[in-house]
Amino acid sequence: MKYLFKLGVLAALCGGCLDTTADTSKFDYERLIHLDAELLCELGIEDAYLSVSKKLNEWVVPEGIKKVETNTDDYIVEIGGERYPIYIHAQQPTVTDCWENATNVFFHIVNKQLANANVKFFAFYFGNDLHGGFLNENDLNLLKTENSNNEYEWPYLPLYSSNAGTKK
Repeated sequence: MKYLFKLGVLAALCGGCLDTTADTSKFDYERLIHLDAELLCELGIEDAYLSVSKKLNEWVVPEGIKKVETNTDDYIVEIGGERYPIYIHAQQPTVTDCWENATNVFFHIVNKQLANANVKFFAFYFGNDLHGGFLNENDLNLLKTENSNNEYEWPYLPLYSSNAGTKK
């Protein structure tokens, strides 16, 4: 109560310079979820999926995901009866290949579940700064307008390939 009184007095003193309404014409970047491609590659897909599934639950019931145990250093995840290789030791992928593959698989897994929803899970940035966000058509239009001159801020959908995780 004391705080509201002080806020009201301050607003009166500065001639209404405090705007207490939210600006809905700007995209709220706080909605994004930090993922980090390196962590995804290094056995982190399950943890990232758990953090995303809280929000995913608004549109679908998230499926269970698990690491497939192997006798090698391979990293494979399974969800919905499908296996996704992230890192296959015998293929000796580069660090960049692993980060890219983990990113592509992760976004594929989430978006596959959103097939009938009015949102998709988009990527922002890349590498250690990789973020994800659930966006609808209005969000995309808003971001397109806000960032027309800054491609770095544009969301994208990572491309999944079923031979990901294997060296070409």
